[in-house]
Amino acid sequence: MGKQVDKIQPYRNELKYIISKKEFQNIKFLLSSLNIVPQHEPNTINNIYFDTKNLDCFYENIEGLSERRKYRIRWYDHSKIMNFETKIKSGSVGRKLTEKMDYCDKIDLSKLTKNVNSILKKSNEKLLLIPTLRNRYYREYFITRPGVRLTFDSNITYTDPKNKLLTLTDNYNVIMEVKYNRKSQEKLDLLDFFNIRLQKNSKYVIGLSKINPELKLLT
Repeated sequence: MGKQVDKIQPYRNELKYIISKKEFQNIKFLLSSLNIVPQHEPNTINNIYFDTKNLDCFYENIEGLSERRKYRIRWYDHSKIMNFETKIKSGSVGRKLTEKMDYCDKIDLSKLTKNVNSILKKSNEKLLLIPTLRNRYYREYFITRPGVRLTFDSNITYTDPKNKLLTLTDNYNVIMEVKYNRKSQEKLDLLDFFNIRLQKNSKYVIGLSKINPELKLLT
């Protein structure tokens, strides 16, 4: 069962880019030539996203509401730690609230859903959430400047949480995310060398649309 919030991340900016694997290799070569090395070992990240039965979080993202939230459980392959995360978007910045949960080797969606809604109830959030998407990807980390972090997500899979047979994999694209605090905005000059286009991107929206093609008719 979740307890009190364990970590409140300060607001920060996030830029997202969808790049090809070839572009990714070119960017890694450029980083290496500038003596920018990985921050630490890569991770395989697992997520279960939660939403209302009307998919309010999904449509708030589609509509581009300036104030919105996203809910997920996250864990890493190498770790026995499972967290419930609330991602809060406010205008151009966002932050994350993290709360530890009891880890389970075998995913019990019914139990996890009950725990998630118990956490929300204690936080006075009047929501009833259900699991809507599972995803998994390989993440690499780089620090380019103090306060500026690059992550690269590849081999992304999207799975219907209630039907593991419905799994789709993106082996062609890499999602690059640039995370920085407000004081570090002037340190983003390195991005000019990448020659890539900023795009609105959400793994949750992409994944849910892929496993539920009918949603595309509504967006």
